[in-house]
Amino acid sequence: MFKCRDLKVKMIFAMIVSLTMALAVFWAARYCGDLVIESRYNDFYEEESKWIRGTLVSEEHNGELDLNDEKERQKWLDEHSENVGIALYDEYGWYVASTSLEQMEKLYSDLNGRSSIENVYSSQLVKEYPLPTDDGIWILVLYGYVSKTVVRAAALIELLIAVAVFFLVFHLCTRKKMKDFFLLEKEIRRMQSGDLEHAISLSGDDQLSSLAENLDQLRLALSEQIESEQEARKANSELITAMSHDLRTPLTVLIGYLQIINTHRYKTPEQREKYLLLAEKKACQIRQLSDRLFEYSLVFGTDELLQLEETDGRAYLDRVLEERTPELSSGGFCVIYDRDSLPPSPWFLTLNSQAMVRVWDNLFSNVLRHGDPSRPLHLAFSCSETQLRIRISNAVRKEHVPESGSGVGLKSCRRLLEKQQGEFSTETSDGDFTAELGLPYRRP
Repeated sequence: MFKCRDLKVKMIFAMIVSLTMALAVFWAARYCGDLVIESRYNDFYEEESKWIRGTLVSEEHNGELDLNDEKERQKWLDEHSENVGIALYDEYGWYVASTSLEQMEKLYSDLNGRSSIENVYSSQLVKEYPLPTDDGIWILVLYGYVSKTVVRAAALIELLIAVAVFFLVFHLCTRKKMKDFFLLEKEIRRMQSGDLEHAISLSGDDQLSSLAENLDQLRLALSEQIESEQEARKANSELITAMSHDLRTPLTVLIGYLQIINTHRYKTPEQREKYLLLAEKKACQIRQLSDRLFEYSLVFGTDELLQLEETDGRAYLDRVLEERTPELSSGGFCVIYDRDSLPPSPWFLTLNSQAMVRVWDNLFSNVLRHGDPSRPLHLAFSCSETQLRIRISNAVRKEHVPESGSGVGLKSCRRLLEKQQGEFSTETSDGDFTAELGLPYRRP
């Protein structure tokens, strides 16, 4: 089949080729059918002509027939037209006489039980033979009709042959595409059964191969989505386990302090106040854990897109540091802000202000809870053509036992930055914790 990307054009071309071949075969079959029918009647006409010529010549020679007598001649023709019609032409080719129409009607009515030649027979067969007479060499013409039943049967056979050729040629032209159709159906059923590991691939360069390619992309997307959902379920399960442990520990301590106060097992009022303060601290810790869990559910519980906006990058970072420095200083931290590593102004960051507030809250609260204030907090920057990377590094207190191991805040940071077309990663090495943020960056 000719090279074409349009599957519809290929199908039309296959139909045209098939139809052309079918018509050619039909006309060839019709020609052969006519030859078969004619050959079948030729032998009969030969025998009939011998008998008629022999009888006519014999009777004329014996004086039993006078061809010049019109009535006698007509009577003889009608009597001898038992199987075919007879016509006579003189030596100059002039018409002399022929079997009467009444005799022809009677002949075919007796043979077929019909009242009209036109209703029974389709086409006329005519044969000419030389006829020696006393007046010279006349022409004997025998004529008859081919039965419509025979013609229709032949036409039906010819039509069936043509239809068979049409479907055969069409099948040969389209069998590869039909094979691809069935293969594609098999692959779809495989996907429907849940098998997403088997790649879908069809050779060719048309809509069918393009459909197979799109289905394979859909298969990959579904596989990735299922894998992502499985990872999310695993992460949620781990989160629930970690949060349960993190909540159980302060809750157990809180219940213990409350039981001591409720059963009056303290020795002095000062000891009672101490237990109340410790219980309040544990209650606040539980509230912080529940707040972080609520934030996690807000971040991961929806795929709603964030509204991003462009802002002056240097001014934004200066503002963030100005707002966060007092809190960090009160915790005993010294902040080293490497402004020289920032690109020269003007340049812009694409972000969502509300989401970034939550990111900074999580990062700096993590520093205050786990960081070692005896060592400085470093903020460094680097940029590529499309992204500004912010690196926050601090030392982790060796004697500090983390209050929470669930990592909810850091997971929320990663998710929030992904929603802003950014990146987030963390690393712990040699007692130092590093968080690296990537935000979309543009220079005018």
